[in-house]
Amino acid sequence: MGRISIKPGTSFPVESKDAIQLSSSNDKCDVLMVQTKPNAPAIILDVVPGLFFGIIPILVDAVTGNLYRLPSSYVYGC
Repeated sequence: MGRISIKPGTSFPVESKDAIQLSSSNDKCDVLMVQTKPNAPAIILDVVPGLFFGIIPILVDAVTGNLYRLPSSYVYGC
């Protein structure tokens, strides 16, 4: 997606299937990576119907990137 500048004290919705790197122009601040986490509801729903439909539900979620997701909110303070 590229680079987005967000002013301090504001919020900005971001949608991504990959991890997001947060950094500041202040050299004293650390660079943080917001990692994706397993999407438990999708995985559970893949396993239960997976007993009947085989690998199709897991394959669909893997292709669409629905097996992992970012946290619903994240605060970066420095």
